[in-house]
Amino acid sequence: ANWRPISLINTDCKVFTRILNGRVIEASTTVINQLQAGFMPNRFIGDHGLALRVLMENASKCKHTGVGNAIDSIKAYNYVNEEYICSVLSRFGFPAAFTNCIRSLFFNTQIVINMNGFLTPSVHQRRGLRQGGAISPIHFNFALEPLILSILHDSSIQGYALSARPNHSTLSHTSHRPLKLFAYADDLLVLINSENELARVKDHLMCYSAASNSWVNLHKSGAFPMGGKSSLVPTEFHRSLQDMRFQWFDSECNYYLRYLGYPIFFTNVQRNIFCNETILKLQRSVDLHRTRAISVYG
Repeated sequence: ANWRPISLINTDCKVFTRILNGRVIEASTTVINQLQAGFMPNRFIGDHGLALRVLMENASKCKHTGVGNAIDSIKAYNYVNEEYICSVLSRFGFPAAFTNCIRSLFFNTQIVINMNGFLTPSVHQRRGLRQGGAISPIHFNFALEPLILSILHDSSIQGYALSARPNHSTLSHTSHRPLKLFAYADDLLVLINSENELARVKDHLMCYSAASNSWVNLHKSGAFPMGGKSSLVPTEFHRSLQDMRFQWFDSECNYYLRYLGYPIFFTNVQRNIFCNETILKLQRSVDLHRTRAISVYG
């Protein structure tokens, strides 16, 4: 089990950070790019799942050779470096008074650990954003933004563009800019087309890790063919993904993939597995409530 500690902070600090968060959120909508949906106003987690489904349907019909690469970070909030986050905030135009305030709130504090009622000596917190803190989520978005921008601005990474309409179609088609990634807080999904693009993404990840003190968990990161079939992916590209030990998922697997809780499946068998699991969870929940003899009023 993963026992994540709960941070207990003073009430006045909670009020203060909520005030700061309200002001930062207003500024963040013009700074954080639209592909980051995590903890941003008027952005919905389901949009990414639906958009990915549309791209995959299009890729399947067009026999696209690209791959979706879901990147997992190891305890992303816990490893944020003080100098890195303050430098990023300064680069985005936040004044020194604000960054100094963040230093005091997160990195110039003493923490005490409660273990079964016994308190440890105080420890100086040197890294990490507190889980559950009012201002932590938006600050992690700022911490991740340089990585997202580096991928978006890399011209060698092509991303995925919806293919043009068939010749026999009477519908007009407007060319859209290709999508290179989706982001929800620390959940990152990058769309790549070749081993060269994969190498560029890896370079950006290594640069980001060195600067921010973050760690990418390649063993828990996954990859899947946008068109559903492994045979569509070039051999060398597929081998490069295997060399990096990404978990591979395609139409031949007897399970489905989840992205932000959204099921990704290529076959009816995978879809039925998801449906059966959902029905089973509902049945267990109903059975649990049945044993408690709860009235209609609760």
